[in-house]
Amino acid sequence: MVFRFFKKRRMDLDELPKKATEQKKNGDIDPGELQKKATEQKKNGDIDGAIISLRSAYKQLEKQGIKWPINTYLRLPLFLQKAGRTDEAWAEFNALLRAPESDFMLSMNHSIIHDKMRLFLQREGKASLAVKFGVLSYVETAIAYDKQGRPEELKQLQDEEIIHSCVKSLLKKANKPECEYEIAKIIIKHMKSIKKINLSELAQSVDAIVSREKA
Repeated sequence: MVFRFFKKRRMDLDELPKKATEQKKNGDIDPGELQKKATEQKKNGDIDGAIISLRSAYKQLEKQGIKWPINTYLRLPLFLQKAGRTDEAWAEFNALLRAPESDFMLSMNHSIIHDKMRLFLQREGKASLAVKFGVLSYVETAIAYDKQGRPEELKQLQDEEIIHSCVKSLLKKANKPECEYEIAKIIIKHMKSIKKINLSELAQSVDAIVSREKA
């Protein structure tokens, strides 16, 4: 069975917390309704209107002191990219990475954000730059499993064959197959000390390998 770590993550609005509606104050607009409105606007080609609706939804959530799952907030950078506002979109990703979060959820949320950044860059034709974000997403998922006490799932991600499979998939988009062994070796080394991983160092190492010119 071919292992596929990088799969499309979809958000089902029906599964989002109902608390926002229950705590809605008089005169407030339901953030859930605003999100549905944004979806319809995007579907109808009104991407700028959809962006406005999303921003309004986020303001309502903040006003009500409610935080929804990370995928809720990842819609905005994707909509901004669709509108050609790529700098704004990238700034939104970075803002989400800086947002305060509990240690229990931090690594998993960052994994999801970095995976969306990977996809964003691939759509922009920057597959080589996307590689490090794919690696970060993979490793952060492993860190999250360790924090959450999920040893079997962690063990799967530490498997060398699976690591090579994921690296190969990332490098295929970047047309850099010659980098597979070196990048996989670095990931394997870091994964052996899961509690001491230096993500910045890992990202820099991957970037240096991928950006190296072919001999």
